[in-house]
Amino acid sequence: MAIPYTFATGGVIYASQINSNFGAVALTNLSNTNAASLTSAGGGTFTFNTTGTITVPSTTDTLVGRATTDTLTNKTLSTGSTWSGNVIGISSGGTGQTTAGAALTALGGISVSSANIFTAVQKVNLNAASPPAVITGTLLQLVQANTVAAGLLVDSFAANPSINLRRADGTGAAPSAVQSGESIAALNAYGYGATGYSAARRGSINWAASENWTDTAQGTAVTITGTTAGGTSAYTFTIPTSSGTAMLNDFSNASGAITIAAGGTGLTTTPANGQLLIGNGVGYTLSTLTAGSGVTITNAAGSITLTASGTAGVGTFSAGTTGFTPNTATAGTVTLAGTLNVANGGTGVTASTGASSVVLRDANQNITTNYLFAGYSNVAAAGTTTTLTASSVFNYTVTGSGGQTFKLPDATTLAVGSTYIFNNNQSSGTIIAQNNSSTTIVTLQSGSIAYVTLLTNSIAAGTWDTHYELPSNVSWSTNTLTWTGTIASGTTWNGNVISVLYGGTGAATLTGYVKGSGTSALTASATIPNTDISGLGTISTQAANSVAITGGAINSTTVGATTASTGAFTTLSASSTVSGTGFSTYLASPPAIGGSAAAAGTFTTLTATTNINSTRINPRIGTTTGAAAGITPTGDTSDQYNVTAAGVNLTINAPSGTPVNGQKLTLRIVDNGTARTLTWTVTSGAYRVVGTTLPTTTVANKTIYVGCIYNAEAIFWDVVAVTQQA
Repeated sequence: MAIPYTFATGGVIYASQINSNFGAVALTNLSNTNAASLTSAGGGTFTFNTTGTITVPSTTDTLVGRATTDTLTNKTLSTGSTWSGNVIGISSGGTGQTTAGAALTALGGISVSSANIFTAVQKVNLNAASPPAVITGTLLQLVQANTVAAGLLVDSFAANPSINLRRADGTGAAPSAVQSGESIAALNAYGYGATGYSAARRGSINWAASENWTDTAQGTAVTITGTTAGGTSAYTFTIPTSSGTAMLNDFSNASGAITIAAGGTGLTTTPANGQLLIGNGVGYTLSTLTAGSGVTITNAAGSITLTASGTAGVGTFSAGTTGFTPNTATAGTVTLAGTLNVANGGTGVTASTGASSVVLRDANQNITTNYLFAGYSNVAAAGTTTTLTASSVFNYTVTGSGGQTFKLPDATTLAVGSTYIFNNNQSSGTIIAQNNSSTTIVTLQSGSIAYVTLLTNSIAAGTWDTHYELPSNVSWSTNTLTWTGTIASGTTWNGNVISVLYGGTGAATLTGYVKGSGTSALTASATIPNTDISGLGTISTQAANSVAITGGAINSTTVGATTASTGAFTTLSASSTVSGTGFSTYLASPPAIGGSAAAAGTFTTLTATTNINSTRINPRIGTTTGAAAGITPTGDTSDQYNVTAAGVNLTINAPSGTPVNGQKLTLRIVDNGTARTLTWTVTSGAYRVVGTTLPTTTVANKTIYVGCIYNAEAIFWDVVAVTQQA
């Protein structure tokens, strides 16, 4: 036999690795130089010839290796010898492979003779990991690679393949019969939980002897076992063969019928024609229907026919509390008549009339009723805010005193047209109605009533409209309105004459001098009759339109003299220029009128029908400084109202006083270095924006100007200009 080898520098092959009966060993590619390196570790001598053949000495010697591969022939290796680095081919008694799996494939399987029986658990493992621990009693374990389903394949040709399982009692040397209740064979299922395989089987098919076996009596039952979800409890059902018919033990009773609990009837009897399953409290009974009076029953295979017989009809009938009554009842036919009561889901009526009935809409979707009791609330004034919602009542009366504020619901939760009524029945105090953004919509004084109607509902604040009703101290008749209160400035009357009794003239037109006479209508004349002037002395007899005053004095001032006496007029009115040298001396130091230079002084009242030229009119200034939160400009005494160094958030109230149409008012506002919020009163008599926007906050240390003009027709101070310091 040729043995390939490699000589390494300084390496040796020990003769103990070579059987002493080798004889000659042929080393291929052996040169004289290499051969000279062969030495004997035990003192033996190697011989060689020129063809590369060496003779191994009989003693244990060492072969010194060489770098080339040579051949060892005609020798065998002793038991236990190993080869390193090279694979022994199949022809040389090896496998030709480096792994067991590859060797098994290369050798074409393993043939085991009947005389060679395995004495340990046999394992076939195609997985990279070691096989799991086996269950007690295992002879063969098959392990598949990861993610590949393991299976056992049995091929058969021209015959049926099968897996056969057998059991006998006794021993292998002396088997005995299987006894009743013993498991003959089983297929069991185990699974892997969170940390390991289940300790017990979780599913199985088990064949057990249902009797003691003999050669002719071999009863077998099949039990299928599973495990309930969410736990480890087992459930089973068994298929016996004792009665010759397979059925589920757990679902059957003693007679072999499927129980009611298992969805069966508990009966084994075949029903006759017309028989029905009828519950009896514990199970079912098969029974046919019993015919009553006037009824004939015909039972057939798969059908039951009920027919009326005779003329007895229906003996008794009751519709309970529904309101229905039998109208006719003959030959088994019942016809009901009447109206279904409200208590039974009906209307109780046949039309939309009558007490305690439902409301029905007419053809136009309208309803008619005597009266609707709408929601109402009587609120004692507490000076607080009541926040309303879509489910709140809509009609409120406030009593007591102290005022009350109502915040209307979120407009998006209401229908357009929703109306709320506020009745101020307080002895003193107002009602304030605000939108859902806390902006005042209307303020009601004591004794007033207002209707607030939603116009748009696209945002929570909504758009609201307000209208007042006349208070309780006002009365109407066909042609008369009796009003005991005060009519606000700027109010006009159209169409009817206001009588003298109520502060009017009683006349539709008047031209000239007006004269009153008690409660009668006033009269007018172009001139004043001298009979209407008393206490004038001698001039009372002169013509009323041509009274000449010569001599005499008025208020101790001589009139008509060549040189005027000193004195003073209480009131002096002129329709043209009043001029003259030293005229001012007669007027208690007023400014000179008509002179080339005006003198210093003050008029209490100055009335003119023409222009006043070259004269500066100084504006009247009102001022509030510091921490006042509520600002009320003084409309009667201020042309400009200054708010300086505001130290708190401000509420700008309506100007005080009695303004006149066209009156102008300028507001100047500046904070104390900290921005303040501005809340404006926007109800009647206060502020209304025209072409601009009211400021809602100040900017620190920046001055704001707000220009207003009073609109007597609208009863608002119209805000026409707003500007702020840059």
